[in-house]
Amino acid sequence: MGIGAFLRRDKHRLLLAALIGLIFLAPLLYQFPVTRFLFVIFQSMVLMACVYAVRGRRIHLIVSIVLTVPIFLATWLGQILEVNSFLYLVIEFSPAVLFTYIGVLIFLDLIQGRDREVDIDMIAGGISVYLLIGLVYGLLYSLLYQYAPGSFDVSESLVDVHDARGLQHVFVYFSYVTMTTLGYGDVSPVSNLARVLVQLETLGAQLFLAIFIARLVGMHIASGGSSIRRD
Repeated sequence: MGIGAFLRRDKHRLLLAALIGLIFLAPLLYQFPVTRFLFVIFQSMVLMACVYAVRGRRIHLIVSIVLTVPIFLATWLGQILEVNSFLYLVIEFSPAVLFTYIGVLIFLDLIQGRDREVDIDMIAGGISVYLLIGLVYGLLYSLLYQYAPGSFDVSESLVDVHDARGLQHVFVYFSYVTMTTLGYGDVSPVSNLARVLVQLETLGAQLFLAIFIARLVGMHIASGGSSIRRD
């Protein structure tokens, strides 16, 4: 199989790989100034993978490109300029809008069509949506912490509040802890709005898993219980 065929078919697998790099590898690289540039590259790869994942319909492609442009500009400008409040708002809020849009499109694509076979790319799409949910809420928590002080009680050992990127990583971590209902206690919602967001994320993530798994089981039964198609 050529690279061209892979790129045409495995859009969700590419997005999943980019998301895994951003969520799990980028925070490790960001600890060291010499590798922080790689974090920006990871984020750029995720943005391009998001655009690629919805390339099927022209309107979706255009909207995703429009949403991606300010993120690219703000992210790269943040490497050469001091991150002020406006630039921080763009860096945090714009990806949240894009990731929400991409996640909704992928989710709608996954639940439509009764005659579709379950394949690896479809499963990768579902996992990608789950990871996108965590990223969106992590960005929202970070914004709330910055613009509504006192919304969260954050352990001093976790974050330097003067480091915008470090703050983002902490709340993305908190987001996935919330989704999996672990609740370590090192970050706690304090304000009513913060608690509402945490409740919405917990319920929404569990509801998505229930719908997605039920969808996969239903499609698997409808296809006669055949094995998952890999190619």
